Amino acid sequence: CQCIHARSIFPCQDTPAARIRYSALLNVPRELSAVMSARHVDRRSPVSGEGHSHLLPGGFNSLWCSETRVVEEFQMNQPIPPYLFAFAVGELGFREVGPRTRVYSEAVNSVLDAAAKEFAGTEEMIRQGEKLFGDYDWERFDLLVLPPSFPYGGMENPRMVFLTPTVIKGDASGAQVVAHELAHSWTGNLITNVNNEHFWLNEGFTTYAERRIVEAVQGEDRAILNTGIGWKGLNEEMERFKDNLEFTKLKNNQEGVDPDAVYSEVPYEKGFQFLWRIERQIGRPAFDEFIKKYIATFKFKSIDTHTFLKFLKANVPGIEKEIDLVLWTEGTGIPPDAYEPVSNLYTKIVSLANEFKLGRMPREDEVADWRGQEWELYLENLPKVIEASQVVLVFS
Repeated sequence: CQCIHARSIFPCQDTPAARIRYSALLNVPRELSAVMSARHVDRRSPVSGEGHSHLLPGGFNSLWCSETRVVEEFQMNQPIPPYLFAFAVGELGFREVGPRTRVYSEAVNSVLDAAAKEFAGTEEMIRQGEKLFGDYDWERFDLLVLPPSFPYGGMENPRMVFLTPTVIKGDASGAQVVAHELAHSWTGNLITNVNNEHFWLNEGFTTYAERRIVEAVQGEDRAILNTGIGWKGLNEEMERFKDNLEFTKLKNNQEGVDPDAVYSEVPYEKGFQFLWRIERQIGRPAFDEFIKKYIATFKFKSIDTHTFLKFLKANVPGIEKEIDLVLWTEGTGIPPDAYEPVSNLYTKIVSLANEFKLGRMPREDEVADWRGQEWELYLENLPKVIEASQVVLVFS
């Protein structure tokens, strides 16, 4: 339903400014099952007259109560923005991968086993997230691997994250997408942008939180690779919006604009850079305390950029004298105090990509231990157009 598609399912104030609780009865074929971004209450036979059948066309009640049907009952007790309403129905199976995590997919053993292996480290990610950002307030963190037609990397629906099957890579590197959706459990789901003009409050914070979780679980090098991929993407978005600079701002004007039409990496990566800049200014220990206080203060609320900046200035006195907060939030382009990441591995990969432009391919021993992020960073830094002679196809 993100960002404004909940209205296509049920009548609602389809804005994250209006948080909702809900209960749901899903009537499905008995051979199938349903999952939802809510607490599962019961799976049972239908009851005559439920589901507001008196408001529906004649014969509906007999269909509802057919022996071929079953009712799945759900409850969402925490107030959520409408775009986090989600459900799926199918011939589903699952694997337990932790005390509060199941991985669901179509009931195909090979897919379920691969997903369970890929996401085996999820509980450790949750624990690290709790150390950094406070208690996990959604009870469960289940994962649903959808069919290949699902057109997104992941969607952070509470209690039931939706994922593309392309994150199952066989080396656990796909878990970084899970780290992003997990981070939303605090930044986005718990504290939400009041509307899409302040989308960076969801995605900039979550990108920062994701990289902190990845750093804690997989090490600093891996987090820096992600930051480097993001830095490259941010610069490319500046080129994309060079004729419409409004959408290079963190806080931008979307009046009369479909949010999907201007979706980009800007709120993710420029938002991340802004928070990283504040961390560098006040130091990580102080910034960690600030984020915990921010989450505790505004959880289950929807806020705007002004509210965040007011809270920042109240809790970090004098920060506006050290960092140009207006330039960062309302200015176009990339501020001069943004920062390209630095590490030995990052520098080596970018150098190898630059050497490709001079005709040198990396040796096999130089790339033998590369995983998904290394290859992604390398490919992102290659020229967008190359000669056919520079491409070698290998079939095995």
